Amino acid sequence: MKRWERCGIPMNSRQQSISLLISNSRNFLDGKLPFNGKPRMLGHYEETGGAQDSVRGREIFSLYEILLLNHFQFEHSLGDTRNIIHLLMKFSREYFLGRWIDSSVTGENSPALYKKQISWLDSFRIGILAGVILNDREGLREIASWVDGEFSRDELDYSQADIDYYVVLGKYINHGTIQKSIIDSIMNQRRKRPRFLTEILETIDKRDSKQFVKVFTEYHKLFDKSECDKDVFLLFRNDNINGSVLWNLAKMHGLEHEKFSEEIMDRIITPQSLGLEK
Repeated sequence: MKRWERCGIPMNSRQQSISLLISNSRNFLDGKLPFNGKPRMLGHYEETGGAQDSVRGREIFSLYEILLLNHFQFEHSLGDTRNIIHLLMKFSREYFLGRWIDSSVTGENSPALYKKQISWLDSFRIGILAGVILNDREGLREIASWVDGEFSRDELDYSQADIDYYVVLGKYINHGTIQKSIIDSIMNQRRKRPRFLTEILETIDKRDSKQFVKVFTEYHKLFDKSECDKDVFLLFRNDNINGSVLWNLAKMHGLEHEKFSEEIMDRIITPQSLGLEK
C-alpha cells in the first residue's frame, strides 16, 4: 500500500488536482515558469525586479511540492529526488543569504527595510527542512542566520508565538543554544502548537531520547486531525514540516530514539521516505 493510501488521501476526488500538480511541476522544472505572462527560466530573476522575493519563494515552495509527491509515493516522472532536494537547498541558501536584496531595492527603500517587508517564514521552514534532511550543517546555519537580523513579523498565517518558535529554532541551529527568554514568552502564550514544538526542541537540546519520543508522539496525536487536511494534501503542511524538521534534527544530534509507529512516520519526510537512503 502506498503512503498516500495509508494516510487516507482520497484519490477519487483528488486525482485531477494531483495530475495538475505533476503537470505544473514538469513545466516548472522545464523552465516554463511564467512571470508577467512570459516564460522565465528557473533560477533566472533579471526580469522580476522588486518581485524577486515572491518569485523565489514560489520556486522554493514548488520544489517542496515535488518532495511531497515523492514522499507520498505518487507516480510521476519528475526526475531524481536527490537533484530536486539539492536544488531546493541551493535556492533556499540564496534566498536567506539575502545578497539579491540589494538589486531589488528601489526608490527610497533600503535593504534593511526591504528585508523587514518580506514574507519569509514559509520559505524558511522549507529551507530548514531540506537542510536537516541533507544534514547540510553549513547551509542550515546560512538559512538560520536570517533570524539574527531584522525581519518581518507580519506573517498572516502565523501568530507571534509561532514566529517566536521559529526564531528559537533558527538561533538554536545557528548558535547551538536555546534562547530561554523567548521560550518563557512562548510558554506563557495560549497557543499549544508553538509550546509543543518548543518542548520537543528542548528535549533535542538535552539529548533526552525518551522524553523526545513522548512529547513528539503527544504532538502528533494532538495536531494530526486539526492540521492534516487529507482532502487537500498539499495543505498537509504544519504537522508535516514541523514534525519532519524536528525528527531529522534529532537524528542529526544523535538521539537514539525508538522507531515510531507507521502512522506517525507516514507523516514525517525523511531521507528514507524520499529514497535518498535505505
